[in-house]
Amino acid sequence: MSFPLGPLAVSINRYTGAVGDAYNTNRFEITNANGAPVATTPFVDPTYVGVSAVFAFSRDRSAEASLPVYVVHNPLARVRVLFGVLGREAEEWYAEPVGDDGLEMELRKRPSAG
Repeated sequence: MSFPLGPLAVSINRYTGAVGDAYNTNRFEITNANGAPVATTPFVDPTYVGVSAVFAFSRDRSAEASLPVYVVHNPLARVRVLFGVLGREAEEWYAEPVGDDGLEMELRKRPSAG
């Protein structure tokens, strides 16, 4: 993961049972198979401007014979990967700055081209 996002969460009022809006929780690291912490913050860290995107494949997310492709674009990348370069079926994610200070970004899923 390249952004510090955790699972979706919702607030529930314990007195009324009212369910609030869903939101992403923060997760600044995950634990790998060896039990070591791995940072989830590379794409908000200017140190990683040399990384254009992360590509992933997940067999467990498809019943088809082909592997689904997931692409997360680095908004700080010095050289960007073009959208759609891995095919029309790739699920692509990118971030856009919110406001003028560059301190907050909104993660968006690119609409499918297929």
